[in-house]
Amino acid sequence: MRKQGCLLVYFALVVFCTYAQNKPTGLMTDLLKKTGEVFINGYPSTLDHEEIDSAIEPVQTAKILSEYPSFSWIVPNKGKNTLQSGYRIILSDSLNLIQKGEGNVWDSGTVNSGRSVSVAYRGRSLQPRKVYYWRVKAITDNSEESDWSDIKSFRTGDELKPYQSSSEVLVKSVEHPVLCSTRDDNWFFDFGKASFGQLLVRLTSETGNDTVIVNLGEKVRDGRVDSRPGGTIRYQSYSLALLKGTHLYRIKVHKDKRNTLEVAVKMPAYIGEVVPFRYAEVLHYGNKLDKEDVIRESVHYPFDDSTSFFRCDNDTLNQIWEMSKYTMKATSFTGVYVDGDRERIPYEADILINQLSHYSVDREYSIARKSLEYILKKPTWPTEWILQAILIAWYDYMYTGDARSLEKNYPLLKNRSLMQLKTSKGLISTTTGLQTSAFLQSINFNKPIQDIVDWPGEERDGFVFCDHNAVVNAFYYEALKIMEQIARVLNKQEDRLFYAKAHQEVYKLFNDTFFD
Repeated sequence: MRKQGCLLVYFALVVFCTYAQNKPTGLMTDLLKKTGEVFINGYPSTLDHEEIDSAIEPVQTAKILSEYPSFSWIVPNKGKNTLQSGYRIILSDSLNLIQKGEGNVWDSGTVNSGRSVSVAYRGRSLQPRKVYYWRVKAITDNSEESDWSDIKSFRTGDELKPYQSSSEVLVKSVEHPVLCSTRDDNWFFDFGKASFGQLLVRLTSETGNDTVIVNLGEKVRDGRVDSRPGGTIRYQSYSLALLKGTHLYRIKVHKDKRNTLEVAVKMPAYIGEVVPFRYAEVLHYGNKLDKEDVIRESVHYPFDDSTSFFRCDNDTLNQIWEMSKYTMKATSFTGVYVDGDRERIPYEADILINQLSHYSVDREYSIARKSLEYILKKPTWPTEWILQAILIAWYDYMYTGDARSLEKNYPLLKNRSLMQLKTSKGLISTTTGLQTSAFLQSINFNKPIQDIVDWPGEERDGFVFCDHNAVVNAFYYEALKIMEQIARVLNKQEDRLFYAKAHQEVYKLFNDTFFD
């Protein structure tokens, strides 16, 4: 009976909270949720936007780079099947005015529309290095007008363009080990999950003449951090000379030669270098160490763990789901989707998988867009992956409703359809002399691309590479289909008809060529 009473109370609270919130929530500016927050080296601060210029410390905040940003919000829930029928947005450069409900920069007026995602700003172009405030109210299909939303602030960047994607500031999460053990003055710590981060440890020396060894790694062997894990599994070791007394030491991560090359994505100075590790050791330390003395600062793109949840009666499936969700958070440490720690390079295939998976577990769209626009400028070499950029661009639009990236990058997306590689057979080939310098320049690449058929050689089930390959042309067909849809969205009727005819022809040629 007590359990039933608790459930009833919980249900009543949920219903009360749902109906009490008669205002839009979850405001986003240009797909960013945290535009109103000011950070100091990965941590939220007490500063607001008006105090940034007077701050002594180096501070970070997400900056809007578009002269005409978009606005998004969650429609207030007024009960089952509630729909928005209208909205009103006000934008001000004065906190005092916006608090009074006045938009001295822009007032949309009441707009009859159900749109609440990526609503375009229609005022005069915004100014650089300026703080703006906005709020919105919604009208539902029962003609009820909501209260004003909470105020959302944002700061514009130093240089603005009509459209330019923005990104969130990288953040740090403080974590302590979940397991601690010791033997013969050697301490072992397990954080439960691997992350890209940095280690801090509080140590004491009575004399100032002590030296300890600190090891970090992703793999264990015989109860110790594996110093020879193989491949690109990470292990690092540090010698730390202790000062007299008790101090909190920050372990300076070693720089890796390969993942800090010019082509790699660099860690920002406000974060510093990171290394992936789950396990840590402190060797030759005779004093006591508690879990609270060992701190891992995990670096990642902002991630709301509470947005999604999954549980079933199959524990293995639960663990797989949790690992998959956590992986998207942990590997977001550079601010774009990369291959991991091996190269720290964005690859189209990795982006595509991360993009669709991330959409399913968090209300987060900016890192996928930033990754897309990164690889449009800096593509990788496999033919299929050049084509996959078109899929990524289309999914970005489908999940955000924001066509500005499609519009800006449309000429490049057309080039990445690889129609310049179409042979007399009507299919594409990278081995028949069509990769001219003009073609490579058109896709922002400086050397010939190659078919990959992305499986190790011994796992390709006898796949034979020819001038015209099935895998590559399957992606080619899909890219042409999507280009038809993109042309439709951008109201490019002639192109839409062109791509419709093209993919229909490839469909027939593909089946005639690759099926017995």
